[in-house]
Amino acid sequence: RKQNIVKNQILKGPEIERKIQLVQKEIRNEGSIIKKLCSDLEDPKNYNRWKEPEGDDLDQEQLVYKMSMLEKRFSDSKEILLEKELILEESTMMTTKLKHLAGDGKQVTLAVAQSVNDYQGRVRDITRKLMAVISELSMYQATSIKLQEEENNQIQELKKMEDAVNKGEAPNEDAERELYIIERNQCQNFNSFQEGFAPLDINAGNQRRTTADPRPTAYIPHDIGIPRPYGSMAPFKPTISGSTMRHIRQPIPQEVVI
Repeated sequence: RKQNIVKNQILKGPEIERKIQLVQKEIRNEGSIIKKLCSDLEDPKNYNRWKEPEGDDLDQEQLVYKMSMLEKRFSDSKEILLEKELILEESTMMTTKLKHLAGDGKQVTLAVAQSVNDYQGRVRDITRKLMAVISELSMYQATSIKLQEEENNQIQELKKMEDAVNKGEAPNEDAERELYIIERNQCQNFNSFQEGFAPLDINAGNQRRTTADPRPTAYIPHDIGIPRPYGSMAPFKPTISGSTMRHIRQPIPQEVVI
């Protein structure tokens, strides 16, 4: 591959030499043109190298008038500059004073802001407490209204019960129901007493006759001979073993060796 590249470069050698000769010829031509231009520029006899300025020269009176005008303009501008310098000095003095006042005002504003924040915090706390008191007051008010209604209802109910009692009737349905239960229990006790059963408790409205084995609730001590209730220390009565006990292995008692 390198040999092919070298062969191609060798074949292009005459063409490159031809280009070099053309470039050198162009350089020589440009150098001759530059030399000619330099000689024309440096030759004082060549009048085409410079151009006269346009306009007319002013005479002495016009020059004096123009000088006076320029001096007047200069003085006016100087006065304006002095006025601006005075204004600048006054403004700098005022700005320095304002800076000092602003520095002092910052401290005052910081103190005022801190006091405002403190007052705002106090106001928030007071409003929060006030809202809590208002809510509590509304709860008490609702409770008082409810209690007043209940009192009115109970007073009306009491009047109705008094009217019913004066008429010889039951005060209300609950009292009538309790009276019915007491009378029914009395009848049952009377019938059970006649049949030979133990009497039922009159006040026990939910008590019913049962066929379950009675459990002892008292014992008779030897010294007194009067039944005494067990209380919370009643004897334990185990339940009857069911059919699932056949799956449980009976324990084998171990002999105690002394």
